[in-house]
Amino acid sequence: MATIASISITQPSGDPNINEAQTFTFGVTNVSGLHGGMNYNLFFQWDQGLGDSPSNYVTIPTSGALSCPDADLLNQIAKDLEVSVTITGNTAGSYFIRGRTIDNNDGGAEDLTGTQAVTVNAAAGTNELNFERGVHRGVARGAPRGIS
Repeated sequence: MATIASISITQPSGDPNINEAQTFTFGVTNVSGLHGGMNYNLFFQWDQGLGDSPSNYVTIPTSGALSCPDADLLNQIAKDLEVSVTITGNTAGSYFIRGRTIDNNDGGAEDLTGTQAVTVNAAAGTNELNFERGVHRGVARGAPRGIS
């Protein structure tokens, strides 16, 4: 009977450190323990911004803080194949991602990758004040010189 020997994250190799609305590639490789026909179901998961705890992980949604149109269950993936998807960072924050497989040939045996930190930074200009009166470019009128 074929079994999952290991699963690992191939991309990103480190925190992609992206800005809001930017993307990164999330790739996973699964290696089977034996020869022969083996396939598995693959899930791309994230911690929902709740922290790197096993109970926080769910499939990356099609919309949300991190999103992916393809991260839902991928069925019947061939063994020893890298599979990658594109993830969009929509909301600034710190997240963790991981891959999860379920072996179709071994009674549903499960394996998990390690985790990878992902930082999504706020888009430029989202914290600037720019008012007509009272405050201009974040500086109060009448502020002492040298203070901005």
